[in-house]
Amino acid sequence: MRLNWYNKNRSSKVEHISFPVQNFFGVSIRSLVNLYPYKYIAALRFNSDIEIIDIANKQCFTINKSPFEINNIQYIAWCSKQESLFTFTDGEMVGELKLDFWKKKGYFKQVSSNPLTHFTSLSYLNFMDNSFIDLNYLFLLNRILSDLPQEISAISISGNRVVIGTINQGVWLLEDNKLKVIGDKEKDINIAYWLDNGSFITCSKDTYVTLWKFSECNWNKYILGKHTGWIYDCVYLKKDQILYTAGADGVICKWSLNKLNLCISVPINKGIVSAVCQSPVANNIITGNYNGSLTTLANQSGEINQVPHMNSIWNFYYMKEKQLLYSVGADSTIICTDNSTGQIKNRLKCQSGWINGLDYDSQSESIIAVSSNGEIIFWNINDDCYQIVKIPDYWMNNIKVSKNLDYMFIATAEGDILIINKIDRCIHKRLDYHQDQILDIVVDEANSILISISIDGKIVIWDLLMERIIYSFVFPRFHPTSLTLNNKHLKVLISSLEGDLAVVSLNDDYQIAYLNNAHEGRIWKVSSDSTDDFFVTIATDKKLKLWSLQEFIIIKEWSDDTLFTSCLIEDKKIFFANQDGEYGCIEREEESITKIVDRVVLVQDRNSISIPGVYNDLFNHSCLLITDIKEPMNKAYVERVKIILNDLKLEYEIYDLSEYPKLRDITYHYSGWSHYPQVFFYGKFIGAGSVLLEMYRNGTLRRLINQYIQIPSS
Repeated sequence: MRLNWYNKNRSSKVEHISFPVQNFFGVSIRSLVNLYPYKYIAALRFNSDIEIIDIANKQCFTINKSPFEINNIQYIAWCSKQESLFTFTDGEMVGELKLDFWKKKGYFKQVSSNPLTHFTSLSYLNFMDNSFIDLNYLFLLNRILSDLPQEISAISISGNRVVIGTINQGVWLLEDNKLKVIGDKEKDINIAYWLDNGSFITCSKDTYVTLWKFSECNWNKYILGKHTGWIYDCVYLKKDQILYTAGADGVICKWSLNKLNLCISVPINKGIVSAVCQSPVANNIITGNYNGSLTTLANQSGEINQVPHMNSIWNFYYMKEKQLLYSVGADSTIICTDNSTGQIKNRLKCQSGWINGLDYDSQSESIIAVSSNGEIIFWNINDDCYQIVKIPDYWMNNIKVSKNLDYMFIATAEGDILIINKIDRCIHKRLDYHQDQILDIVVDEANSILISISIDGKIVIWDLLMERIIYSFVFPRFHPTSLTLNNKHLKVLISSLEGDLAVVSLNDDYQIAYLNNAHEGRIWKVSSDSTDDFFVTIATDKKLKLWSLQEFIIIKEWSDDTLFTSCLIEDKKIFFANQDGEYGCIEREEESITKIVDRVVLVQDRNSISIPGVYNDLFNHSCLLITDIKEPMNKAYVERVKIILNDLKLEYEIYDLSEYPKLRDITYHYSGWSHYPQVFFYGKFIGAGSVLLEMYRNGTLRRLINQYIQIPSS
């Protein structure tokens, strides 16, 4: 059955590039280089393999790196004048390959020691016009910058002019061998990129894109905007004065350097977009992705309307009296959609990180949302004014506003529930009965109780009037993701990473039952119509399921080719959303009750797992990094996570599942997560993949370290 989407962000402008040689894909792409004037591009992978790709004929050729091994290649650079491709490793080597030589099964030859070896924190290297690469100048540059080698994170070279981005010492300019700082307050620069007009671009780990222009004897900076994830690469189209950036949010952003604004954001839907370059055969953009694939994106002239959401949608609120649907997500935007027409009525663009949850306060007539940056956003729906209240040191996962009390309740990753006074918008009380990240909360107004669930499987029911715990339980081998309350049947439904559902009966001494294998993948969200007989679930098996709460049978299911990220059932309507920022609505038909697809049996207990003592000791390490080198994307993610852990001065133990295969099931027992790398503090699962990047960006990871581990002083 087809899904009724309001918007389709899966643009025909994005095309997956297929190659006859299937083993080309798998290992994450580190960088792409256009081999102008030839119709080839070079792709560097995280395992140091390099392919020359004929885009026009869709053929690729892996370069022979014999007779010596070139390992840990960090950068590749093309010199059109020399017709050579250069490689820079993290060791004492620079390699060179003549373009006509690779056609004869040639190989890279060592041409120099590496002048960039001492810049251990360097993560980005760019040559503006790629016309000539002077290794002697790089050695001179090394000597000039000798005072900053440990701080340098990005270098862009244009002739004898160099822009240098650093971690904590600002943005520097080298001109006529003279070094000066031009942005002393800038930090965590991970991209520097010269433009043809003497201006340049910097990108920082807080995901901002900044244009620097020289006028009236000063360097002026213009903030164009930001991604919702770490920015990995960019490419400049001189003719159109357009900049494209690629990021950890899986999105390509197109920026107008004339109008200084964002033109469009396009979700590529291939995981992290780690590299981007201009296509040599058309006015297109080629992206390289963490899943090892290549995609092409058409560059169209003129301005393009921005899609409703740039990225994953995390949560909904439906105002049925006005038929308005509010949505929030990873793009730091709140959008109001008229459900009767599917058209956007209003939007609020914030700079608040991921906006994870929202609710409505009828007293102030405001949508209230919370973010990963610890910000509470109050958006008045009448006058369109908004206010942001910042509570430092919190990652906020969800919010529920009480209709009967003067409080709102916020679930945090730090394990606290914040009770906020709706009048003065200050913290009234902190509830700290959870010892781990709280993922979701619900408020039962009729019974004056607050129900919360944390990542360690602990559910707590709190009496709002008596201010005491009335029930607490830890689910075995169960890693929750969300919960929902059905007042008609007095049941709490909890979804899990294991693909199971837990059912807690509030009117029967909190009896617990399980729906095992409700989905074939991790269930992201469960939502119940509180006054009706139905609930819906979404999972990584890319299915949306409608269930009967009376008999626990599947009434209908829908599937799609992208990952669902949120769902809501209310007023006989099913709302759904995905990782591409698309969302829509299905009207639930009464006659659909008879269309049973499947039946799931309730069970009363779950299987346990026996953990050998040696592995229990393993999870007692202060910081444990579990990797799996057999996963194609693992090397790229592991490298990024190591950079983060090293930057935070953490000592960690690393174990790979290829050497310890029995550790896989045990790791899953602790985290409920099947993708790697994973980070644990004293056995507590902290995060994996792109979530770790966001936790690092907004300071949550440092706060969790301070909570569990003492960071060595600088």
